[in-house]
Amino acid sequence: MTKNIFLRLRNIKYHGKAIGEEIFIEIEAIGKIFSKNYTIKYGTIREIEEEIGLFLIDQNSFDIPVTVRIIGQDKVLNDVGVDEVKMRVDLNELRIQKKIVFVEVQENRWLLSRPKALFDVSFDIQVMDVMQYVEEQIHGFLLVKMDGYEKEQSLPAFLKVRLDRREDMRDYFTVMEGWRQGETGSIKLKDNGTSYLIPGNPYKGPVRMKYSRSTRNLIVKGTTYLAIEYPGEPWEKGFYDIEIADHPHEGGIKYQDIASKATVWFHIGHERRKGKDEEKYIHTGNGTLGCITLTNKRKWNELYNILIISRLGDSKSIGVLEVVD
Repeated sequence: MTKNIFLRLRNIKYHGKAIGEEIFIEIEAIGKIFSKNYTIKYGTIREIEEEIGLFLIDQNSFDIPVTVRIIGQDKVLNDVGVDEVKMRVDLNELRIQKKIVFVEVQENRWLLSRPKALFDVSFDIQVMDVMQYVEEQIHGFLLVKMDGYEKEQSLPAFLKVRLDRREDMRDYFTVMEGWRQGETGSIKLKDNGTSYLIPGNPYKGPVRMKYSRSTRNLIVKGTTYLAIEYPGEPWEKGFYDIEIADHPHEGGIKYQDIASKATVWFHIGHERRKGKDEEKYIHTGNGTLGCITLTNKRKWNELYNILIISRLGDSKSIGVLEVVD
């Protein structure tokens, strides 16, 4: 399985002998080059938290060849230390793997005894699946920055995305399913450095639902939910695909104190002809204008928990609704 490997410079410990506080560091790893000047006081640990690069790997084991070069920027002479290592990466370990490169920098002096500065350069390595899933939020949607939009946009929980890169504490991704399929965007990492995009396929396969026009019952996995439909436009018998949740629907906001996921609606069918079926959804509420609406709002989160992780396998739908007499 293809994996993303993120390499990050975490901190630098400066000990041994002092050679000054102005330090230049250069790191090379599989074609990625990072270089920067730092002021580091002798006897301290300087926190860095800089991204070195992302690597796409499709093999069982992997070593990252890393070269670390440190230069003490003396007013007269530059003191240089270099170390080359191969960092072994466990591709099955999703927790952060910590590595240290030890670099000695010997001061240039015309003396027999020349002091050595020691730098412990610490790295974090994180292995992540290329395919990630949007972390669930309290009301069912995550706000992200989508390319081509001025305002932040909402993605539903567990939407599948491809993680393209991590840069400047942001995850950049491509949406792989749903009505935004193919669109690109990004989201800032959490304050603790973890991501709102999570690994592990959560899907349980397609959901099968049946709606009876005569009893107004929606049956899902043996559970019956009382529903209503618009009297002026009854549903025709037949089979309808149910789409992946799209965006927050304002009609559910007033019910969020009862059902936290009340703004998450699921569109019925793939047709969106204006004035006919563009607003036909399965959702919860008190009224309907063409939808199948669950009136028991306290049961909505229960049904939501089934639908949100169901997938038909066509990158558009969660399952099938059958309408009967």
